[in-house]
Amino acid sequence: KGVCIVYASMYGNTEKAAMSLAAELEKRGVRYAVHNLCTENVSYAYRDAFRYDTLAVGAPTYNNDIFPPAFSFMYGVSARLMKNRAFAAFGSFTWAGASVKLLNEMAGKLGFDLISEGLSFPQAFTPEKCDMAALAETIARRY
Repeated sequence: KGVCIVYASMYGNTEKAAMSLAAELEKRGVRYAVHNLCTENVSYAYRDAFRYDTLAVGAPTYNNDIFPPAFSFMYGVSARLMKNRAFAAFGSFTWAGASVKLLNEMAGKLGFDLISEGLSFPQAFTPEKCDMAALAETIARRY
């Protein structure tokens, strides 16, 4: 049991959200791993996606779609036929938020259990715009 948090961030806001989720899970004693899809080898993210039963994916909206590193990761999850995961999406946007909805659609096609409608927040991350404490609490209650 635990959470694999993966994220791709353009300007640091989705990264701040991912780190906030990690800190909130830590407070609740939930095991987790965090992976930056823009800077590390994606194989580590796949390893932990298989290791843990919950997957939290963060990506900003990019050209009304998912920021490419996160899209590529989710495509890889699909290609690896991953099953039986709880899923939550989060991400920032500027003029139109699409990434969270699209991540949820990808997860839904895999049969993942959407534990949240996702957290989509405009521009800069703040805990008020993106309540990672509530998401962490939802995840912790599952255990």
